[in-house]
Amino acid sequence: MRNNTIRRLVCLALLLALVCGTAAAADFSFRNGVAWSTTADQMLSAEGAAAGDGSYNEKLYNGYRFFYLKAQNVYYVYRGEQLLQAYAVLPMDAYAAELERQTALLGAPAGAEAEAVEALWNSLYPGGLTPGAAADTVTWRLSDGTLAALFITGGKTCVSYFNEQQIVSGE
Repeated sequence: MRNNTIRRLVCLALLLALVCGTAAAADFSFRNGVAWSTTADQMLSAEGAAAGDGSYNEKLYNGYRFFYLKAQNVYYVYRGEQLLQAYAVLPMDAYAAELERQTALLGAPAGAEAEAVEALWNSLYPGGLTPGAAADTVTWRLSDGTLAALFITGGKTCVSYFNEQQIVSGE
């Protein structure tokens, strides 16, 4: 009797984990192996960019360094040497394929958290996303605390990774 009860509890726990959407098993890794510990110089090297080659723009704004890799439509946001956000802007019709790709990579979505995505985005780029601007938002919580998000804004698909703990702590 006791073994049956334990088995049922284990099965129930597994079922709840699947239904409730636990954190994805993956840690953050973006293009070319860029991770949260990757410095700006290391990121540029990994992306094949070099100072003065015209392949990227760098802008200081609101205390952050924004890098835009022109040919890839990819962005990186740093505070000092700490990577806080990495994202790519894709055509609007890429949403379904990207949702499928991200789900295969990260597992079942954690749920729609458009307000959290907008708040994180706006903490880096104030006014960048007005309330409700992140449509069709789907998010994943990675095991390392990363918030991964897929959404549509301004007629484009955006896939974004936030180093949430570092953004919120301001360190």
